[in-house]
Amino acid sequence: MKICIIAHTERNYLPYMEKYVDFFEANGVDYDIVCWQREEQPAVSRPHQYDYFEEAKEGFWNKFRSYLRYRKYVLSLLKKNQYDKLVVLTTVPAIFLRGILKRRYRNRYLFDFRDYSHERFGPYRRMVEALIRNSALTTISSHGFMEFLSESPKLVMNHNITWSEIIPEAPDLRNKQVINIGFIGGVRYYDENVQLIEKLKNTFRYQLWYIGKATSDCDLQGYCAQKEITNVSFVGKYDNREKPELYKSIDMINSIYGNDSLEVTTALPNRLYEACMFKKPIISSRDTYLGEVIEQYGLGLVVDAERDDVLAMADSYVARFDRKAFSQGCENFLTIVRKDEEVLQKALKEFIKE
Repeated sequence: MKICIIAHTERNYLPYMEKYVDFFEANGVDYDIVCWQREEQPAVSRPHQYDYFEEAKEGFWNKFRSYLRYRKYVLSLLKKNQYDKLVVLTTVPAIFLRGILKRRYRNRYLFDFRDYSHERFGPYRRMVEALIRNSALTTISSHGFMEFLSESPKLVMNHNITWSEIIPEAPDLRNKQVINIGFIGGVRYYDENVQLIEKLKNTFRYQLWYIGKATSDCDLQGYCAQKEITNVSFVGKYDNREKPELYKSIDMINSIYGNDSLEVTTALPNRLYEACMFKKPIISSRDTYLGEVIEQYGLGLVVDAERDDVLAMADSYVARFDRKAFSQGCENFLTIVRKDEEVLQKALKEFIKE
């Protein structure tokens, strides 16, 4: 059996893909990966990997035509290599490939669904439902997605977790004179983070860090320079292998995404799992599924960055911080994750059966 994993961005931005790679290698499954290199050509070729290169384009029609060209490249590979099964990562590439998925790979592909995009449009939502219905297995990264997805026996939870060393207990925030709050990942959500920065600006105790490449519409660095805000620092692109060390350098995790769309109110980001593994409290937006999980397990602070007195709330949280209770909450959540991962592993073993 040979399986093709189809991705639509660089591998470095797809930590969740490595779960499939690790599973296939552990079970002796032959596989290839197709990645779309949008930024730069990879320095060296990687085994099992095909790289399609086309720089990112701005504007809807430019992006649409880029996807058509990528689709043509993928279809040529599928025809050439005659894969037995496919793993399609995220909705947009699955939509572009839905024809061949239905005709040639019905009940022979895994659809990895992990973000709300255009499901508010009826035709698009029906295409997503058809992709789920025709799949052998569909994995979702958040139970919050059930707000807009229909129930299906093909749905299995696939948490946004890449397991690494788990820190047993959190350090005591109450002993720290300076609290470093870190946003680690692709820097987005400009308006929400401007609100957070404004609430904590130029306070000595709270230092804000943005670690990762910013999107073109999220120039927080320019904003801080213009406003002469001195307690915000920026670090550029990093390698995912550096994450454990980066998390050692911060005290709290910034996961402020706002709550103005299903895209942000239903998802569970990598940061939630990293908070639990590295024992770092997480700050999130109110009225989101992430916020519900944080409050249920006592994993951090939930705020409305626009309306709340975030500085006073942060001061109160740090002053009352109970590291034993917080650490236990992290372990309680990770216990649920492990149980879901066992179900996923069983589903993947069914998927790779001849």
